[in-house]
Amino acid sequence: MAKLQLHTHAARIPEIGTSPRHAFALIEIAGEMTAAELAQSTRAPLCMALAIDASSSMRGARFALAVQAARDVIDALGPDDRFAVITFDRVARVVCAPSAADPESKAEARRVLDHIATATGTNLSAAWRECDDALSRWMIPDAARRIVLLTDGLPSHGEIEPEALRRLVRAGLDRGVETNVVGVGDAIDERLCALLASAGGGRFHYLRDAAQVAPVIAYEVEGARRLVATDVSLYITFTARVTRAEVMHKLPCRPDRRTMEVSIGPVSAGSPRLVLLQFELDDPTTEAPVFEAFARGNWAAPRPARATSTGFALGARALLEGPGGDPREGMAAPAIATLPEGFGAPEARKRVAKAVLWMRTVAEIRSAWDAVEANDEPAVRRRMGRASTLRKQLTEAALLEGDEIAALPDLEALERVMLGPKDARREVLRRTWHAIDHNTSSSLVVERGGSVIDPGEDKPS
Repeated sequence: MAKLQLHTHAARIPEIGTSPRHAFALIEIAGEMTAAELAQSTRAPLCMALAIDASSSMRGARFALAVQAARDVIDALGPDDRFAVITFDRVARVVCAPSAADPESKAEARRVLDHIATATGTNLSAAWRECDDALSRWMIPDAARRIVLLTDGLPSHGEIEPEALRRLVRAGLDRGVETNVVGVGDAIDERLCALLASAGGGRFHYLRDAAQVAPVIAYEVEGARRLVATDVSLYITFTARVTRAEVMHKLPCRPDRRTMEVSIGPVSAGSPRLVLLQFELDDPTTEAPVFEAFARGNWAAPRPARATSTGFALGARALLEGPGGDPREGMAAPAIATLPEGFGAPEARKRVAKAVLWMRTVAEIRSAWDAVEANDEPAVRRRMGRASTLRKQLTEAALLEGDEIAALPDLEALERVMLGPKDARREVLRRTWHAIDHNTSSSLVVERGGSVIDPGEDKPS
């Protein structure tokens, strides 16, 4: 039976200069599915709309690879899924009408994709609206609805103001439509791409060249296939011992007295979502229960027998909902986080330290890139120095494992690129880090493998 699990870890990390009153907690929301549920016959349907930039700058190999990615998406879908393909230049065109992913529709889509061409202009808003319209034509209970926008440039037609585009995509998310953005090449506006992905509850992928398109699209399809729940919210009720608390991930939050509602979005099996909290206690000397947490949302995978049509409620081991939809009734074991005396359990400290390291590192690198754009070299060195010091503190405290250290970016090489000439390499790295920043801060990427810079060659990986 598909299910979600909550795991909590609370610890103090005085090694990084926090006072005894300050502590951190990491909440992990993990989806689990059986092998049978992952099989095509039992998983929830996927409704996917893929929008491909057909502007003149996409002409040639880049466009050919994007079209091949569309073919790969269609081939990967099962008979219960639905798909649509839209191309866009100064206008948007539905080249593959909303269809069931049956053999006949797949064959027709391949024939159509063989004859599409590029033109001029980039109308992102029209493309998104056509995708949204395609997804709205299907009433399929529990289906995952996902838009993937693939573009290599700036919007030049239709809505071009970032705030107007953000509102458009956010309205889709409010209806359960997730938007992911794939930016290809040097002409993209990475800030706009990240803004749209954030508004749509999705990922932002920056690709240096179109050869990387196919694996990224496959990744998005696989994530949708493993979807366990949508519209997940985490409810955290803090005890009286907590005098202040902050959610460090960039997630929508609604505080109400001593309770915080955090909008998590979709959760897929194998891709846990994290919520990192920093809080302050009134008395740091004794063991302190700090909060109780549960999650609530809508099932995307096959529903557990006791789940109701309004969604689910989740404790540490309970997956059931009480009469009248009260999420707290009938919960056998809510997830309660307790901060023990001292610094906390070793495993909890390691998990918390790793999350703190990544959040603070991307924040420092983000600020360092802002300083690069302002030609403020001392600020660049200061920000990168803080990131390096944090890593050294946690390494000396044995809170990082060897393989985790090896997977971290080479900060010295990154700083050299930042302070070097403004060339293609530096721009690639800046955009790469903008995507990493978005996905990390939104809790959409949990495991990150591979060094961002190859120290031996001092170039982007």
